[in-house]
Amino acid sequence: EAYPKIRGKLNLSSYDEKIVFSADYKQYFINFLRALDSDQDIILIGEAGVGKRSLARFSTLFMGLELITMDAEDCDWKEIFRQALLDASRDIADMIIVLDPEYIEKKEVLATISDIRAYGFSWNLITDYERKELLYADHEDPFMSLFSKAKYEEMDKFLVDKVNHNLNFVLCMEDQSQMENMINDYPFISMNCIVNYYTPWTDDTMICIAEDRFEGLDTELSVPIRNVS
Repeated sequence: EAYPKIRGKLNLSSYDEKIVFSADYKQYFINFLRALDSDQDIILIGEAGVGKRSLARFSTLFMGLELITMDAEDCDWKEIFRQALLDASRDIADMIIVLDPEYIEKKEVLATISDIRAYGFSWNLITDYERKELLYADHEDPFMSLFSKAKYEEMDKFLVDKVNHNLNFVLCMEDQSQMENMINDYPFISMNCIVNYYTPWTDDTMICIAEDRFEGLDTELSVPIRNVS
């Protein structure tokens, strides 16, 4: 209720991790929500363990969006993308797909994301027949597009905008070189996204976590946590 732009039903009941909101983490969280508000994809860069996926999961559920995490080598990413694209095109779901670093190394994955961002679909996922079906679905007289270029462009833009709103990607990377390689090969991905760098945990962050974890514990330490080196 404190955030006015929740897009779905607030759903944190399935979130099974505990986040400590240090000053840095609060800013990461704000940046994430602002990106979702403007229908942007998000690139998270930081070493393993700094909380990229944890924050992505929490923010997605906080916004009431459907969460799809892809962290298993054996999952069928193409089928997941295809179903997500169809659902987004039909206004069935408003969702976030979170990809682990190993997927950023797959050129076919990045090429498909680039297609979706540029055209609202990818031939890698759907057929020409399915594309036309999605294109015509929301219009009373879709066959006018056969005779009017302006009408076709209007229908196409409507579908692209709908997909861009209903389907966002979070790309988790562990170093700057992954992003540089991606932008060099697939620059269109970077045209509608924000980049958030996650620094290693600062002393203040470590203190926040320690104070949270040790709260209520009986201890023989008589020195405040902040004075323990």
